[in-house]
Amino acid sequence: MRRIFCGAALALLFPVVGLTADNWLEKVFPDPEDCLSHTGNIFFSFDEGKLVVMGFPNAEIEETVKNNIASADVVLKGQCKGGAALDQLRLKTEGSFFGNQYFGFEVPVSGYLNGGCDSSASYSILFRKPAVAVRGEIEKQTGKRLEIYSPSSPRTGDVDEMPGYIFDRGDRSEYVCSFAESN
Repeated sequence: MRRIFCGAALALLFPVVGLTADNWLEKVFPDPEDCLSHTGNIFFSFDEGKLVVMGFPNAEIEETVKNNIASADVVLKGQCKGGAALDQLRLKTEGSFFGNQYFGFEVPVSGYLNGGCDSSASYSILFRKPAVAVRGEIEKQTGKRLEIYSPSSPRTGDVDEMPGYIFDRGDRSEYVCSFAESN
């Protein structure tokens, strides 16, 4: 009987341990509205040929980011040459961001060799559900009510006013932390 109870206790504890690893992006963007206040840099450098993680105010968070991106599948489209504008680098990774299950995390790319290249200056977390549902979960867990933008209702104004927002793509959406105006 004792052996069954211990096994059941471990089974109940295991998902809790797994959840802490799944929500690592909440540590990167603890305030989804003012998302740049605690963030370091994550980007793909064509010059170095690798993902770069640096400048986080907390070494533990920086190490968590490095460990999580090291295990993700990477999707990079295009080559860095002649001032090309490229898509962001997509990390195929899954987890939870303030109650929302995501399936990918996109980071900027840049390079100076061969005429240079870059992508939009933002981070994106990708969800397979509508923007209103994503915003509702974020608001429920953080008290922050993020703005929703779409192709028909683009974002205007100063990026410093609120760098964190949600972009509506119909049946899917993305949380965007922008450090330059784009879209």
